[in-house]
Amino acid sequence: MTSVFSLPKGPPPPYVQATHQREHTKVTNQPNHRVEKEIRTSPDRRLSPPFDDNVCSWRGGLKGIFVKDRYFGQSNWMNFRSPFSVVKRVVVKHEFDPSTEVYKLTQKCKAASREIKAQEKIALHMHLASHPSDHVPPREMADKLVQSYMQTFGSIYRILHIPKFEEDYESYWSTPHTGSQAHVVAKLLLVMAIGTVFQPQQEAFVLRSSALQWIYVAQTWVTTPFEKCRLNIEVIQLQCLLVFARLVHDVDGDLLRLSAASLLQTAMQIGLHIDAEENAFPNICPQEIQLRRNLWATVLEIVVQMSVDSGGIPLIRTTDYDCKPPLNIDDVVFKHDMNGLISSQPVDVYTDSSLQAMLTQSLPIRLQIAAFVNDFRYDSSTYEQTMALSGELSNFCASNTAIFQSLKGSSRLPTEFQTYMIELLTHQYLFALHFPYATKAKTNHKYYYSRKICLDVARLFLPRSSQMTDHSYTNLRLWGGGIFRAAPLQAATFIADEMIYQIESDTSSLFTREKNLLDGRKDLRRYVEEYVESTIDRMKLGHTNFRPYVMLSALLTQIDALLAEEPVEDKILETIKDRLIIANEVLRACLPHSPREYAPSDTEAQSYAVNSAVSLQDAIRNNSLNPDYPANSEWWFLSGDVDTFA
Repeated sequence: MTSVFSLPKGPPPPYVQATHQREHTKVTNQPNHRVEKEIRTSPDRRLSPPFDDNVCSWRGGLKGIFVKDRYFGQSNWMNFRSPFSVVKRVVVKHEFDPSTEVYKLTQKCKAASREIKAQEKIALHMHLASHPSDHVPPREMADKLVQSYMQTFGSIYRILHIPKFEEDYESYWSTPHTGSQAHVVAKLLLVMAIGTVFQPQQEAFVLRSSALQWIYVAQTWVTTPFEKCRLNIEVIQLQCLLVFARLVHDVDGDLLRLSAASLLQTAMQIGLHIDAEENAFPNICPQEIQLRRNLWATVLEIVVQMSVDSGGIPLIRTTDYDCKPPLNIDDVVFKHDMNGLISSQPVDVYTDSSLQAMLTQSLPIRLQIAAFVNDFRYDSSTYEQTMALSGELSNFCASNTAIFQSLKGSSRLPTEFQTYMIELLTHQYLFALHFPYATKAKTNHKYYYSRKICLDVARLFLPRSSQMTDHSYTNLRLWGGGIFRAAPLQAATFIADEMIYQIESDTSSLFTREKNLLDGRKDLRRYVEEYVESTIDRMKLGHTNFRPYVMLSALLTQIDALLAEEPVEDKILETIKDRLIIANEVLRACLPHSPREYAPSDTEAQSYAVNSAVSLQDAIRNNSLNPDYPANSEWWFLSGDVDTFA
């Protein structure tokens, strides 16, 4: 595997630089490169297209990794692998040997996961109504779910103009089965689907199957062939809602970047990237200008987030658009004054658009960081550049903190969930910037600042349950995919690695106040322990990936064995066996029928997955239904199926 963490020390390998005269620089000492499937390239095998002017001619090492013929850039969680070296060594010894207990237990867990996925697909296609309106629950439940959406995602990602949506909502309930309201019903289904994850855990679990059906119905409506007249704001709103509904329910997570690309192209097709006021669009009112700005800011948030999640270079640059940030005003302002001049409120006045305004201010630097981090060329970044970008983003983070502080005396305050979300959506870029250098800080103290930043951000990503008064953020971590699943794993892994480093370096012997250091380790340990508990909770809710639970438990055992000076690998092996047994029991408990009542063979499960696939993702996953398929992948033990965290 070639990654920024596995390249040989010393200067990066030479590369070829094209000139206008087509002068070729000779490449020497080209090292062999490994990709995830153990494919070894010879010195003369090139990793880039044929040489030509204006064509990328990179011949050096890669910053990201290949897994199952797919490339994941540096910001993707699969590059955060350094803490698992000892655990991986234990796993590889036993997992590929069919005679070992670890192998047999793993196959049981995989079989349970396959059954859960098959049952979920069956439930998805049962009771599908002929009309989307037939899926809408009673008014009382709909009101509750819509309100949950408005208080959470609706306040951060400004997709809907609230007064207009409320008007359409009331109109729908007055005539629920009007065919012309198909787009209103689709919006409502997606809004409710997002709102389900913020209900009490048991209620959210019961609503899960309905939410998946709502997503499926809305996606079917959005993706069916349509006339040019449907290429409008309504479709952009639906596409945005669909991305977030799939994200919070962890549906086809690794295909969301493709959806983001389609969304961006659609948005630019109707000119959202061009500011309507600056370019004097004809016959456009202030409300529509604000809505276009809100939507464009949301589209950019989706694009940059999917870039970080997938490890891909952003699909747009700041020079590709001139749309201004939305005004800091309440939506209701336009209800009273549709055509007059509207003034933006100061930043210390909390409005419907305040949270989006905070995010929009830092969008240019976050786009730049995403491109910088995910440039595949090994020598494309320096520590000086990293620190410069980090400093600029840190200023925005400090500005957001100051705004939150200034709002404390106001009658209207951001909720705990909203505060955590703003911090998560901005600070993740600091973690992506500094992590490559934080791992080097163990041997080079020049990078100590990066190590400290990553540790601080990691703790921010894992708020302790004792600190939480609103469980909306916790629910999102339990149900969600993408960043809501990757960030906690990255954080827990980094904290565990920090503990291992402290123990192995034995820094406590240098200080007289040793108790304080031990207390600090206990505090760090609690972050990891709570994360491990959350992985069990995710499985109880029907998520099928058991590997984070097993692997982080193994890291905790490694820490305990180091402290007790016991055989580390033996203890890790015991823990892996024990956690696999527990994981299998939890997964089996999620099945609606016992294995005897419903136990499809691998062939039947694969056949059903193909026949009832709701997306390309289902067909892709068939490769991983074979237990032997991942055997050639170095990351199979943590990543699961083709998609990350399957």
